[in-house]
Amino acid sequence: TNYQDYFNDKISYSGTPEKGRKPSGAVMGTALTLPTKKHVEGEEEHTEEGEGDHAEPSTDGGEEDEEGEIIPVFKPAKHDAVFYGKEPIKYLVTLSNKYKIKQEGTFSMVVETERGKQVSVTTVKVKIPRKGMKKFYVTVPTPPEPGIYMLRAATNTTTYDDTAALAFGYEINKIQTPYYLPPDFDDFWREALAELATVDPQYKITPDPGQSTKYHDVYRVDMMGLGNVPFYGYLSIPKLKGKYPVVVGYGGYEKFVPPLLFVDYITFAVNVRNLEKASKELVNPENQKQLLVNIENKDQYIYRGIYMDCVRALEFVYSNPDKSIDLNKVIAFGGSQGASLGIITAALMPNKFSAVVASNPVFADWKNSLEIGFSKRSLAFPAGDIQRYFISNPGTTSESLLPTLHYFDLQNFMPKVSCPILYGVGLLDEFIPPGSALAAFNKLSPAALRKSELFIFPRLGHEIPNYHNSFIGNWFAEQTAGGRKK
Repeated sequence: TNYQDYFNDKISYSGTPEKGRKPSGAVMGTALTLPTKKHVEGEEEHTEEGEGDHAEPSTDGGEEDEEGEIIPVFKPAKHDAVFYGKEPIKYLVTLSNKYKIKQEGTFSMVVETERGKQVSVTTVKVKIPRKGMKKFYVTVPTPPEPGIYMLRAATNTTTYDDTAALAFGYEINKIQTPYYLPPDFDDFWREALAELATVDPQYKITPDPGQSTKYHDVYRVDMMGLGNVPFYGYLSIPKLKGKYPVVVGYGGYEKFVPPLLFVDYITFAVNVRNLEKASKELVNPENQKQLLVNIENKDQYIYRGIYMDCVRALEFVYSNPDKSIDLNKVIAFGGSQGASLGIITAALMPNKFSAVVASNPVFADWKNSLEIGFSKRSLAFPAGDIQRYFISNPGTTSESLLPTLHYFDLQNFMPKVSCPILYGVGLLDEFIPPGSALAAFNKLSPAALRKSELFIFPRLGHEIPNYHNSFIGNWFAEQTAGGRKK
């Protein structure tokens, strides 16, 4: 099985899930086992020969070459870089001097909020022998409130000056943001579901021998969504006879999802409107960025149709007469936009999914996300697309778009999810402030929250590590072992 690029070009899914669940310490990041000796800020770690202040002897016998670099390595005292209460926020810093001259200067850790407000600065003096190494611990002050904090690690020495971007979380289970919930939010979505019910799905199942394999039969399934807009998906069924759980795969932003060929599962890969030409001509004839299509009109906004396409795809799974489908074991699977679509479908269709796998969800807490996005020096998606929309539509502001976006905000759906979620967040994600993603997770109901699992990847952006895919496979197996709990 190859998961590569199924859901987003920034997310790598690779390898067949292996049996044997990893312990949480191995799953959540690079673990650090601290020595029993207590360290104070800036204190060196006792090291073996070849580390610490050890320097290589000179071999050139002549002038010292100033060409080189300093290689910094940072290890948080907790593998996931998430700290609680009075736990020291401590990093082991290793500076490897590749220059042929001694380096002297300072090392600083600057802590900032996601909005760029400076919280603290911790500086230590460093001396690194020529061709040598320096190890020491730095402890930064405890932040004043729960949140995700950016950490700029700056090394300034004799011939070297560079800054690395890190991040850590503090009391992340207490991160909260306002809801901005429209008063008619529930009515809005009830009406959308009722309108979808009036549209004949016209399911058409066509064998696709070109994409079928020795082990899977693949079918293209065409159907009609809201407004009689066509879209489709790929149904993949293992050839080995039996009854199989179902994985419904939702795609990343403007991304096609190919057939998902999983050994132990029937899969349905959903390609929503605006991906194929016939659909795009109906909903986006001007070929705008998907996010911007009718963004100032909640009733015509493209995501109203996209969310209903996801619902219709799930309706197809439940209407399919194939006896190999186990409808007590249906899981949603997606990354980036696909993660959000899976969660939102679970909210709109209660008790249909056994679980949701959501890696790096986006479109949560639009107000906070846009304010943070616009505060960056370089505008990433989605703030960059919306800024360009402002330029093309003078007089338009965030305040004129938010009344629409609040209806489609992931966080407003979270309390309605009843199934467990495997939720992954990279603390360096540029596409959504990690604090917004975590605030959305915290809005799950207490019952759903108790069943869900949260994984933090402190060194990653809009991606997950490859080893997490094995855990996802194991989680699939766990969640489908007993069927859906009603």
